[in-house]
Amino acid sequence: MSPFSAFVYNILTMGLIFPWTYLWAPGALPGGKLVWGILLAMVIEIPIAFVYVWLSTALPRSGGDYVFQSRVFGGGTAFTVVMSGYVIWILQWVALSGWLLSYLGFAPLFLGLGATTGSAAMSGLGIWFTTSTGIIITSILNALVAALILISGFKNYVRFQTVMIVGTLLAFVTMLVVLFLGSPATSMAKIDSFALAVSGT
Repeated sequence: MSPFSAFVYNILTMGLIFPWTYLWAPGALPGGKLVWGILLAMVIEIPIAFVYVWLSTALPRSGGDYVFQSRVFGGGTAFTVVMSGYVIWILQWVALSGWLLSYLGFAPLFLGLGATTGSAAMSGLGIWFTTSTGIIITSILNALVAALILISGFKNYVRFQTVMIVGTLLAFVTMLVVLFLGSPATSMAKIDSFALAVSGT
């Protein structure tokens, strides 16, 4: 993996997945201080980042947390702690990535297509992706596709990652162009008409 591929991986996993927090948090926590929360989290995370930098420099071996913890607690404890954390992380990520794909990906896609084309079937499919069943099925299929890509070889994963970053950047630029070229007055009318087309009320 090249440094560019590593950069793309980090952008895809952290940089462009979680900005929805900045849109979600003010509505979920009215009156909350989002900027102060981000700064507080940064202050707490910086020492953790430094620890990993120092440990990686002091113990430049593959294995990450297992290497660090096995030197302190021994191999058995390190394996148990790291493996349990890995399993919990993977299970959590399968659920989170499935929810993100279903609720923030497919649901808006098909609701938008349904509203634009006047197709009740498309709108219904978009609503289905917000249900528990839709999210669970999407999560399982998402995990299956990810496993197939990884099994097919790391080069294919890197290629897929490149396609994803190009698609993500194109979508992001398109969104910025639409937002900057649209006027606030007409935007509200379009949002109202979209809501009417989606909900029918």
